[in-house]
Amino acid sequence: KNHRINMESYTVLPSNKLNPLQEALVNSGGPIAVSVDASNWFMYSQGIYTDGSGDFTVNHAVTLMGYKAPEFSSGWWLIKNSWGSYWGESGHIRIEFKPNEEQHCGWDYNTHEGLACDGDPDKAWVCGTCGMLYDSVIPRGLHLVK
Repeated sequence: KNHRINMESYTVLPSNKLNPLQEALVNSGGPIAVSVDASNWFMYSQGIYTDGSGDFTVNHAVTLMGYKAPEFSSGWWLIKNSWGSYWGESGHIRIEFKPNEEQHCGWDYNTHEGLACDGDPDKAWVCGTCGMLYDSVIPRGLHLVK
């Protein structure tokens, strides 16, 4: 049976900032909508996905469910994807939570492939593993519609 969720409003979090994203996830009880570079996610099946250094193409919206903060080594972000339960870890991916997320940055030279609208710049500076700190939104007033 299909269900729909209505959202009354949303709050955009500061771009490329780690603490507001962590605080929002904890304080709101989650989930948080985030945009990521999922260009190389298709073959992911399990484990902690890591990206290299360099540029990103932020091209996919996903749901941030939680995280394990890095202590002595890297932690991970738990993300629910929309590609079905047979992909990844039952429809989820764990991506590396780097100790230096705000410094793990690069250019998105193809903003119109993902987030940008007409009139927006063609490139953007994005940070975080898979560029996930760039564009995050807290949904407000969620209601299940049957």
